[in-house]
Formats: sequence, structure tokens, C-alpha cells
Amino acid sequence: MAGGVLALDLATNTGWTLGRLPMQPLLPMQARVQKPPKPLSGAIRFGRPGCTVGAFADAAESWGRDFMEKHRPTGLIYEKPILPQDTTPDTILKLNGLALIFLMLAHRFGIRWVRTAQPSTVKKHFCGSGGPGKEGVQAECLARGWTFATDDEADALALWDYAATLAANERAAA
Repeated sequence: MAGGVLALDLATNTGWTLGRLPMQPLLPMQARVQKPPKPLSGAIRFGRPGCTVGAFADAAESWGRDFMEKHRPTGLIYEKPILPQDTTPDTILKLNGLALIFLMLAHRFGIRWVRTAQPSTVKKHFCGSGGPGKEGVQAECLARGWTFATDDEADALALWDYAATLAANERAAA
């Protein structure tokens, strides 16, 4: 598939979704009834457990470059990194570094539509209410007929759906 928007739930285990955004996004209740087609999605782990920050960044950049060369997305949206309260400097570097790596790749591949989103905003949009947690996102994916292998993949599907509404709102405001 060439084109579409790449949605990334950035973490050591990163969920990803790629698909063309619908011109008219559906509200959660409409999506449960109409069951829109599921975009391409999956999850990837960057580096081995306990690997160095350099090995982690290298794995993320390599996967991202290969993915973008193959699929040529025209847009990118990623969730803002959330840092745990008790964290290490390496974790901070890894999580913030992922955002930097994919921003660099977006620049390198000429992707001009680049957005970020707060995870809580995405979950509220996707589930129709605030604070549903990962279980709520997974339940909403299943209600739409969308299967997923990991909670990270489910989060990326929710983020992609949010991107459709965000882009539609931007078109309406232009």
C-alpha cells in the first residue's frame, strides 16, 4: 500500500497502523454498526530486552526507514511519550528518542502532515468517554470488528481513527 497515514503508539513495543483516512470519519456508535474496514496494523519490538540506547535507536530507525520505503505514507501521527514516574535516564532517552527518530524519518521522506496526540484524548475520542484504559480501547476495536495481536496494536488503531477526525476537522476549518 502506497500512501495513507501511519499511526504510531511509540514505546519499546510499538503499535502501528497504516491506512488511507476516510473523508467522513464515523462516530464510535456508527463504527460499531457499519464496521469500517480495518487498516493494516501490527506491533514491533525495538531491540532486545536490556539493550543499549544505541541498539534500541538503531532498531527503530532501521524498521522505520524500511517501513517508509515500502509503504510511502503521506502522513504521520504519534502519541506523545508518557514517562513513568520512576524511570531511568535510558528509558527517557528511548521514549523521547523514538519521537525524534520518526520525526527525522518524516522529514527525510517528505511527509508534511505530521501530528501528535495525547493518549487520553485519543482514548476519549475512540471510546466515546474518558478514562477507559487499554481494555476500553481493545473492546472498541473488537466492537468494530478489528482484530489485534497486542494492546499496542489496538492503541495504534485508535490513534489512526483519531487522525481521521483530526484531518477532517482541519479540512473543514480550511
